[in-house]
Formats: sequence, structure tokens, C-alpha cells
Amino acid sequence: LFIGIFVFGIYKISDYYQTNVDSEHIEIDRSLNEWRRNWENKNVELYGNFLSENYKYTGADGKTINKETKLKRIETTFSRYKFINIRFSNVNIKTIKKNPPEYLVTYNEDYKSDKFESEGKTELTIIKENDEYKIVREVFK
Repeated sequence: LFIGIFVFGIYKISDYYQTNVDSEHIEIDRSLNEWRRNWENKNVELYGNFLSENYKYTGADGKTINKETKLKRIETTFSRYKFINIRFSNVNIKTIKKNPPEYLVTYNEDYKSDKFESEGKTELTIIKENDEYKIVREVFK
């Protein structure tokens, strides 16, 4: 009887943990899609709200820039392009650390505008800051 209660207790704890992880991943996915929509809508301020103050971007050329430089580039891009369409596929969210929470998100990105098209693989490191998910690192390959 003791073993049955013990096993049942572990099952319930692991069931709770799995549900908690799933809800965090669902929330990250929701945030990711909201970030993408702000990108497509060319809203620099809302796009930037998803980036951590310690944000770093590394492009396909291997060069790394900070949040301020990234937002200046995005603002220039938004002003020059008539439209931007972005599709994410094969999205994978993995918990890297539990405390403090850190996640690795990978996906294929299909980017199209009236002046530029690209396809590649993106890796995001996402952290939780003040109860909001923020991108701290972005690598595009």
C-alpha cells in the first residue's frame, strides 16, 4: 500500500510538471507569433518589446549586433519595404534551465518582402523577465 501511494504521488508530481512545461511552451509559442505579427505589421516599438535589454543578434554573416543596432536596422527596413511576410515552420521549444527559466526555440524562417527574400534556420534563446518572455539571443543561419 505504501509503495502504491508513493508511486501515485510521483505520477501526480510528474503529471503537474509536464502540464506546467506544456503551458510555458504554449505561452512562448503565443509570444513568438505575436512578435512575428508585429514584425509583419512593421511596428518597431512592439517588435522591440520582445527583445531583452541584453539582446544579441548574430546573422548569417557571423556578425553580432546589440538590441539598439538591431532596432535601428529594423526601423530602416520597415520604412523601405511595402510589405513583409514571415512564415515559421518546424518550431521546436526546449527548456534549457528551470531556474531561472531559459528556453531554446528553433524554427525554419521563410521571409518575403517586396525587395528581399530569404530562408534559413533561426535559433532563439528566450528568458523570462518580469513575467514576460524575452528574446536574449537570436542566431540566423
